[in-house]
Amino acid sequence: MWCLTGLFRGLRMAVPSGHMRYNKVVTKPSPFDALTVRILPVDHPDAQTLSDAQQRELGSIFGFDDLNRLDPVPFTLPDGAFVVVYDGDDLVACGGVSALSALPGHAEIKRMYTVPDRRRQGISRWLVTVLEDHARTLGYRRIGLETGNTMTWAISLYAGMGYLPIPTYPPYIGNGYSVCFAKDL
Repeated sequence: MWCLTGLFRGLRMAVPSGHMRYNKVVTKPSPFDALTVRILPVDHPDAQTLSDAQQRELGSIFGFDDLNRLDPVPFTLPDGAFVVVYDGDDLVACGGVSALSALPGHAEIKRMYTVPDRRRQGISRWLVTVLEDHARTLGYRRIGLETGNTMTWAISLYAGMGYLPIPTYPPYIGNGYSVCFAKDL
């Protein structure tokens, strides 16, 4: 039996009654009607595939070669979630939202990534709105994020969506390649 567990700003989440809130389909009206968003544990194979691809890409930009795997706990309800975007069976994008421990009351967007052949189509912008809506539903009133200071495409995306620069927060203080942003939800 399925029940509708949330309806906010056009975002619907259907979850089996009495089951954990993973593998639920999230649909949001968009020009991307062929896309499906699933909330998955970060250690799900599809989530790890995209997260690892993001880490490899960042490694090539910033000169590291180890994969920094996410701790699944911050990305579980009631504090957060990790989402994977599909086009049919094809992996398209991912991102997560979790509590930002350095700034109480803030959510944090993590691991935003879109596969290279699907970039420049507005998918990342759309996914940020999905994550923001989820953060609102979890009770957060403000959201922050960190990105690389040379990643002008990411900085432009976030600035264009109303994110403002803030001082770097732990663990990014003093690393020389991070910039942080936040906005009210």
